Amino acid sequence: AGAEKVLVSPAHSRIKHFFAISLIFALWGLDPVFAWKLIHMHSIAPLDLTIVRFLSLTGLSAFFLIWTAIRLPLRQARLPLKSISFWTSAIALLTVAIATYTALQETSATHYTLLMTAAGVTLTSIVHWRNWKTLASTWLLLIAGMLLLMANSPAWSVRGIVTTLLAVGAFTLFSVVSERYKRLEHVDIRAAQYFFSLSAVCAIGVLPFFLWSEVGQYSQSTLAQMILFSVVFTGLPYYIYYYVLSHREIDVVMRFSFVLIFVTLAGQQLVSG
Repeated sequence: AGAEKVLVSPAHSRIKHFFAISLIFALWGLDPVFAWKLIHMHSIAPLDLTIVRFLSLTGLSAFFLIWTAIRLPLRQARLPLKSISFWTSAIALLTVAIATYTALQETSATHYTLLMTAAGVTLTSIVHWRNWKTLASTWLLLIAGMLLLMANSPAWSVRGIVTTLLAVGAFTLFSVVSERYKRLEHVDIRAAQYFFSLSAVCAIGVLPFFLWSEVGQYSQSTLAQMILFSVVFTGLPYYIYYYVLSHREIDVVMRFSFVLIFVTLAGQQLVSG
């Protein structure tokens, strides 16, 4: 990675990993619940929440970048930003945000999490593609589950289904491409650079949305809730994802991602009854 000095950090304890993974499941599972609540309580447009999300994440990642530079004063090689994988990741992440918040206008948080979890299970099955029986059963269950959801959810509109599938597809693309970029460019210790660069590019990408945005018309309380939501449920789990967990633990997260369904169900019951 171009480092002139090397700092070896002690391995994290299993207890720390357990709490980190548990916190990721809790935050990711509650993310669509509170997004749905915000959107419907304050009539927030998807573009507006997307703008606030990436501006908030840029501020958060800038803080982490400065904090890392102070805490680990080792000169780091700059990450290459001309990579196709990097820009594909940024476009996919923007698409995930817009499609997600559009879908949650007409889709319940549980429906959204079911399909997003299916994407995680599908990713795991693709990684282990040599086991064709597992791969075939995964896709069979995914398709069957989709058909059951559509048949038993008359209130689930076509627009909600399409935008949810778009969010799932974009998230899958982001996961695959960003993981490839991280491994090829040896991001690891330079995660703060990656987090800031990706957030900043997305923040620049949402600037044209201000032409159709009504962000300035929301109350200070509503804006504060949007910023807090973006930091806690979007920024914090990615911070844990990049800074605490190794590739092995990420595989565990993907394998047990079905836990998100139960977290979302519990959160939805608490928030909306």
